[in-house]
Amino acid sequence: MAAEMAAELLLGPVVDFTVSKVFEQLDLAVGFKLELRRFRRSLEMVRGVLRDAEQRCVADSSGVKPWLEGLRSIAEEADEVMDEISYENLRRKVAAKKLMLKQVSYFFTASNPIAFRLKMANKIKNLNAELDVLNTRATGLGLQVQHRLETTPEPRGIRQTDSLLGEPSGVKGRDGDVQKIVKLLIDSSTQQPLCVVSIVGIPGLGKTTLAKQVCNNDQIQAHFSNNIIWICVSDNFDVMRILVQMLESLSEGHRENITNRNVIVKKIKEKLGQKEKLEQKEKPGQKNYLLILDDVWNENRREWEDLRDCLLGLSEMNGNRVLVTTRIQNVATVMGVLPEHVHCLKQLKDDDCWSVIRHRVFGNSPIPSELEELETIGRENAKKCKGVPLVASVIGGILCNNRNKDAWCEVWGSIEEADGVLPVLQLSFSRLPKPALKQCFAFCSIFPKDFVMEKEMLIQLWMAHGFLSCERQMEMEAIGDKYFNDLLSYSLFQDAEKDSCGGVIACKMHDLIHDLAQSVSEPQTLILGNGSGSNITADIRHLNLLSDEGMAALEIGDAMLELHTLFSETKVFPNIPANFEKMRVLSFCGANIDKLPAVLRELKHLRYLDVSKTPIKELPKFITKLYQLQTLSFMDCYCIERPLEGIGNLVNLRHLYFNFEKLMPAGVGTLACLQTLKLFVVDQQKGRQIEELGGLSQLKETLEITKLKMVRNREEAIIAKLSEKTTIQELALHFDGRLEPYRGRQSGGAKEYSPECRSEERRKHDEDVLEGLQPHSNLKSLSISNYCGEKCPSWMLDDLGNLGESTHLRNLELESMPPLSLNSGAKVQIERCKNLKSIADSRLQVLIIDGCDELISMGFGTLATMSLKEIRISWCSKLESLPVLTELPYLHTLSLKECEKLRDIGDGLFASTCPNLEALTISGCRNLMSMPRLDGLSSLQSISVVVGHGLKSIGGSLSACTSLKSLSIGPCDSLESVPSLDGLSSLQSISIAGHGLKSIGGSLSTCTSLKSLSIGPCDSLESVPSLDGLSSLQSVYVRDCGLKSIEGSLSTCTSLKILSIGGCDSLESIPSLDGLSSLEELAIYGTDFPVSRLDKPKSLKIMISGCGQLKSIGESLSNSMCLKNFSICYCNSLESIPSLDGLSSLETLSIEICGGLTSLPNGLSSCTALETLKISNCNNLIWTSEDLRDLRSLVELEITWCRELRNIRGLGEILGCLTRLRKLHFGGFSAEVEELEEYPNQLEELSLIGWEKPKYLPCQIQHLTALRKLSLRRFHGIEALPDWLGNLSSLQSLYIINCRSLRYMKAIRRLSNLKTLDIRKCPALRGRCAAESGSEWNNISHIPNISIDWNDIFSHLDDDDDALIDWNDIYPQIDDDDA
Repeated sequence: MAAEMAAELLLGPVVDFTVSKVFEQLDLAVGFKLELRRFRRSLEMVRGVLRDAEQRCVADSSGVKPWLEGLRSIAEEADEVMDEISYENLRRKVAAKKLMLKQVSYFFTASNPIAFRLKMANKIKNLNAELDVLNTRATGLGLQVQHRLETTPEPRGIRQTDSLLGEPSGVKGRDGDVQKIVKLLIDSSTQQPLCVVSIVGIPGLGKTTLAKQVCNNDQIQAHFSNNIIWICVSDNFDVMRILVQMLESLSEGHRENITNRNVIVKKIKEKLGQKEKLEQKEKPGQKNYLLILDDVWNENRREWEDLRDCLLGLSEMNGNRVLVTTRIQNVATVMGVLPEHVHCLKQLKDDDCWSVIRHRVFGNSPIPSELEELETIGRENAKKCKGVPLVASVIGGILCNNRNKDAWCEVWGSIEEADGVLPVLQLSFSRLPKPALKQCFAFCSIFPKDFVMEKEMLIQLWMAHGFLSCERQMEMEAIGDKYFNDLLSYSLFQDAEKDSCGGVIACKMHDLIHDLAQSVSEPQTLILGNGSGSNITADIRHLNLLSDEGMAALEIGDAMLELHTLFSETKVFPNIPANFEKMRVLSFCGANIDKLPAVLRELKHLRYLDVSKTPIKELPKFITKLYQLQTLSFMDCYCIERPLEGIGNLVNLRHLYFNFEKLMPAGVGTLACLQTLKLFVVDQQKGRQIEELGGLSQLKETLEITKLKMVRNREEAIIAKLSEKTTIQELALHFDGRLEPYRGRQSGGAKEYSPECRSEERRKHDEDVLEGLQPHSNLKSLSISNYCGEKCPSWMLDDLGNLGESTHLRNLELESMPPLSLNSGAKVQIERCKNLKSIADSRLQVLIIDGCDELISMGFGTLATMSLKEIRISWCSKLESLPVLTELPYLHTLSLKECEKLRDIGDGLFASTCPNLEALTISGCRNLMSMPRLDGLSSLQSISVVVGHGLKSIGGSLSACTSLKSLSIGPCDSLESVPSLDGLSSLQSISIAGHGLKSIGGSLSTCTSLKSLSIGPCDSLESVPSLDGLSSLQSVYVRDCGLKSIEGSLSTCTSLKILSIGGCDSLESIPSLDGLSSLEELAIYGTDFPVSRLDKPKSLKIMISGCGQLKSIGESLSNSMCLKNFSICYCNSLESIPSLDGLSSLETLSIEICGGLTSLPNGLSSCTALETLKISNCNNLIWTSEDLRDLRSLVELEITWCRELRNIRGLGEILGCLTRLRKLHFGGFSAEVEELEEYPNQLEELSLIGWEKPKYLPCQIQHLTALRKLSLRRFHGIEALPDWLGNLSSLQSLYIINCRSLRYMKAIRRLSNLKTLDIRKCPALRGRCAAESGSEWNNISHIPNISIDWNDIFSHLDDDDDALIDWNDIYPQIDDDDA
């Protein structure tokens, strides 16, 4: 199957594209037109037999496969020849422009037209000869001409499914989905004769199983009774077949030999009528029918309408339903499914996938105690399923009756060979209607898994490779947009991200779909790095280097010369051959490169170049000679100082990306093909004036124009022709430079205006220019900033809705805002308009006002307020009250923040005028004395009140807020009580804080949905309501309260996972934790009561910190059999820790800053799963090395700053036995401690802190050839790094901290793989390592990332490169020179 798909994928579109390119170049073929026509005819003959060759390749590839490979070679070579002709034509067009200014002779140059024609003629003649041979071989192989139709493949055979669920206990995690679909199917509010509900999702998610669950649901059975009909449609959407199977279902399997469609329909109607009469005798009331159409692929609207007409005639009753399962979103669209009736099925949770695996392996029986370790392995396998139940079921089937640990660990390698997974995925691929669409899908395998694929980027990459041949006068971008939406509709793309206008801008591929893409593109696509990939071969066309690891694995050879795509996040140029001329796509986004090599000037086929987010210092001039270039991106290139000159030569450029004003190139107005220009910076220099925009008629999507103050007048503004740019959807007009988003007082308030902004000349100028910048009415979003005019232009005030759906006004001088020309339902955001005093009404749904210091009033009439859905007002210091609003029937969100003088919101306002209010947020309004009454707001779901000192009460009762899910109050220091919470059964989260709070009203017993409770700081609060019976409660946080006890028992909180208590000095005890089988984390800090005994928690994490008087922790932890993480810190009175005997699941043990502790807990040797052990700043701790001997699972060990530790003899030998140990942090001991005699050879990270005895670096570490990170601290005696340090060939990161005498770094020169050097508090090195001038600079200059005393010389540190230097900086007992 993979071979068949690869053959069709690689050759069909390639040959088609080559034929079209030959046709395009015929007019340019001066001197070799006959040869080119002959080649085209021969290629079309070969294309005719290609279909037959592809089919034969699957059955017997011995003779056909070499023929196909030969065809691919000829097609690619021909494509390159056509590209050369196209390049030469573009070059001559550019040269012709220059000849108008300067006469140039080309005869004796490499561009001599006669020499070029002879060269091309010879190449095409050779291609014809090769193609003649290929045609002769095709005849010998008996290949027959078959027409290639871009239609769906032949049906794969009738797939059969049924409505029987099997064993219900094997279906996990879909209860919520079932209830939602059941509600849609029996919802009485949808009174239509026929309503369609669809389940859409990627292959393997369990759409059919979910439909079975719905069919067998008690509510569905009662509602539709015997009128439930199940049809598996599959590929063949044959209306006649569906009707026949419906009749069979209603006849209970009796097959009637009827071929007349009309008779069949009448029979079905008769059967439904008979069942209705029978049911009415038993249960009065008519019954509707439910038709399930499983696995539908049909996208033909006429076929569906044909079936729908039949279904409508079967019953005159309202309430009949059709339930459809499909992989294709467009199927639901074709069938007219309302958006709210489309249920997009999501992935299962990891726990649910594990439940599927466990049920397949163990059934309903518990896992035997001796096999508990298999659960840990099984859960890891469940995570790899990525939420797809089909994969979980296959894994369970493989492991069924297998109790071998190794088999469980290696099961993932068996998935590819398992039946049922890949065929299901391949079906989605084979059903794609166009070969080019399959090619586009397969190309996506070049991205790593979980990569967010931006829509624009993906379309431009497809375009660069010629996957988007023009059809029916559609532009390539439009075809790419259609292909992208098709792949999204077919569920091959998922996790769609949308912009503010609702358009999809990015997506991902599920891991299994990514595997499918890899399987069909494997001969041509390779990813190297992060442990993936292999050596490059001659078949590879697309290469992605993810890291230096990938670069190191790359073997340079002739195969590199065949590459068409190179993505690299590393410095690749030294290893790339000079003549890799076939490249179409180069992306160095995020790579550590500072210049582009001259070899790139030869890339005549290059269409896509991305150097974004690199430290590149300049854009070389030769870029403007890459005439085929379609996309050029240099976003976030901070080091480039000058714009690219001569960009007008790039006559094919369609998409230009940059975001720094200083990089605005001159002459973009000559780029007639340009569609993407995100930023245009106006200047008076030639080529940068606003008139450049006049000729760019194809600009699309987003345009931002800055420094409009440089436009001379209205006439000049009109020349930009913004009103004619019908495809611009988002327009930003900045009269100065860009503005940073407003962040309130912390960002310095509103920007001060320059004196010129107050001049009459500047005000008149801005009004004149803005009047001339009228956009087209298709505009969806408009942003204006730094406008100094006192009035709005006329086009903003008419009734035509010119401002679209969103208007953003920033830093304007307006004193009043008139009614704007808005679409109904628009959004208006007003920001930093410090002179604005009033706002008139407008037709809008969303109003956001931010940082308008002078705003006093807002006048809204009935028409305006009727449509308002969202109001957000913040940082308006003079606003004293909200306007009197007569009616807000659609308002769902009200947010008021940092309005210092706001005193009145309006008592009783919400109950009478905001019946649909869902979210209320009030924050930082210091003078607000009272809240309005919230009585009757049954739709309110979220309340957040943080007002500081003023608020003393919350008006009314909350008991009527029956939909309330989240309640957050405080800190409100003057608030003394919280209204009763009785009856709030929907409440899921409570957070309450306030120093004056004395009581929380009512009981929590009726808050049956409560999941999270957070209380504090509340100094005056002495009690909290009982938590008895809150079985849904998952987390409790109590901090800085005056509580003496927590009432009641926690034993009924069976779902409790986190209990955190801290800073409650008066708290004497906490309730017993017995029976809390779900408890995962217990945190106690700043409190001195003993920890209760824990009764077998499932997966417990215990953290005890800052309990200064705590001397003991209970008597035993032996019942905590599943304890995984145990951390004790800042408990200096603690004298002992209970025995750890039997804690076989403990993975992390951390004991830090416990000065009273004299010994490690007993039973440490029984912690066989321990992976991390940290012991630090325990000055009185005395222990022996033997305590560590049996910890064979240890991966990370830290022993630091234990001053009384005097003997570590034998520790090195014991560490050598810990074969999994990879990280060691060691040192800071007493004067008597000797050096460690040896270090484990497999160490990857080592941190050493010097102490009195070792004056020099221990020479034993020179043998650690796997070491990647090394940190050296407090080795005051060394002046030079030893020469043997250069033996650490794998070292990538080196940290040197507080080595006062260190002066010489010569040994570092040999560390060729070193990426990061961080030097801190080494005074002798500070000047010697200075860039360019320091005496040690030549020894370290080859390192990409260098930081000296927190000053980055090269600042491209990885996020995790600082991990080794933070682990003991916070400890209080470190010497002064280490603080």
